[in-house]
Amino acid sequence: MRTSLLLASVGLPAALVACTALLGDFSVGGGDAGDAGGSDAPSDAPTLYALTCSETTGSRVPLTTGNALNAYPLRLGALSGGNLRVVLADFPQATDGGANTGMVLRGYTFDPHNITSSLATVNLPTTAYNVFSLIRYTGVTSGFAALFAAQDPNNSGNPALWVSKFPDDAPNWAPAQVLAPIPNSGNGNSEQGTFIAVDPATDKYFVAYSNTSGNTQSIYMGLLTPGSSFSAPPEQFQTQSANNPAFSFIEPGIAQGGTQPYVALLPNGNNGPPPLGAPVKILVPGGTDITITPPSNLNYFPSGFTSSVDPQQADVAFLVADLNSLTGSYRIGRVPYASLPTFDPQTLAATEPPGTDGGVSLTKLFVQSNTQHWESAGGQGEQYLMVAPTADPVNQTLLGGINFAWWDGATGILRAYQAGQGENLLSDVPYVVSADVTFETLVGSIAQLSAAFLDDVGPAKGGNAPPAGDLYFTTIGCLKGQ
Repeated sequence: MRTSLLLASVGLPAALVACTALLGDFSVGGGDAGDAGGSDAPSDAPTLYALTCSETTGSRVPLTTGNALNAYPLRLGALSGGNLRVVLADFPQATDGGANTGMVLRGYTFDPHNITSSLATVNLPTTAYNVFSLIRYTGVTSGFAALFAAQDPNNSGNPALWVSKFPDDAPNWAPAQVLAPIPNSGNGNSEQGTFIAVDPATDKYFVAYSNTSGNTQSIYMGLLTPGSSFSAPPEQFQTQSANNPAFSFIEPGIAQGGTQPYVALLPNGNNGPPPLGAPVKILVPGGTDITITPPSNLNYFPSGFTSSVDPQQADVAFLVADLNSLTGSYRIGRVPYASLPTFDPQTLAATEPPGTDGGVSLTKLFVQSNTQHWESAGGQGEQYLMVAPTADPVNQTLLGGINFAWWDGATGILRAYQAGQGENLLSDVPYVVSADVTFETLVGSIAQLSAAFLDDVGPAKGGNAPPAGDLYFTTIGCLKGQ
């Protein structure tokens, strides 16, 4: 997905940056680390404590060596039986230093307590030139799936959307399949794509695809199975400048209420933040689109929007931000689908991450390559996790380590927020290009999380692939009162 703002593209090639739009993916705020939820938390909210998290000593293990990967992004998930699986999109480089030779989907499955003898690697070579989305799906069946772009040899080599899945109970990636021709092929720029697995057992996916030509952004949406095509005409939006989309997708950014999908869009600016008061769009295919307009002095930035365990509600995360003072807070919780047309993010509980002098240091924000998701853990309902490389967006540099945040998903109460140099995690790792976390255990206010990250040899220098690096696994422990 194309990044919507300059600050979102720190250190990554534009063609491969997926879902890293700046202001939809970070938080700013004024509270302090001890304010676990802010004064707006509902009175019946559970008592949750602000936690301190750190890497478990001696837990870091390389899953690859010798700078074996040119990869981005990655996803991590826990399998039944205690094993873990990391999947990623790798873009190997030609030996002569030329263009990449086609994306390879890779999966690494291992026992986190006996990695050396349990590690199994499964690769799926493709001819893909872009990866739009790499998701973890859960439900009746669980697994991973990738949406990417490649030529269709059975359709005169025209570009098409392809998909492959890796179910948790399967030993291999499923063969890649063509989902649909890419609409308006060859006439657009700034391609974006996102999707959800509606019924992965039958390869049924809801897909949203966007490209921008001139001053028109076209967004195609549809329920696709292999060999299908988008049947509905696109929704179109006028852009502020040529080939610069009016909106970007977020990830997760699609919620399914019954049979009705909803697609959240992040407003873009013109080489910078969107104007104050810029509206957020939620597309409702076959229905009436929803516009959420903030006060004229604020901006609303969706950072996560997905189906809840409650089929009548969506899980949502919004940043409510004042771009003049760089203050604000996340608003996180559940919203009934029926209430979305009149929804105001400020009706959710405010969660104040740490601030500095009434504002916030930009290095403490989730401004690039962020990964976020809701996850049910420890019988405590859904938890909202977010990680991102620590970066200086002004100087376009990586600062080492990852920014980490964790909220109770249903209430929006902040559990942990550790970001910026000196406060982040994995601070000794200089070039983290992508990372993800998942719960291993959660008992009361004691948690252990598994983490995977890509450590590169240096910052990206442009072109069509990330620099070389390796994949690592580690664990993160969180406790009250450290």
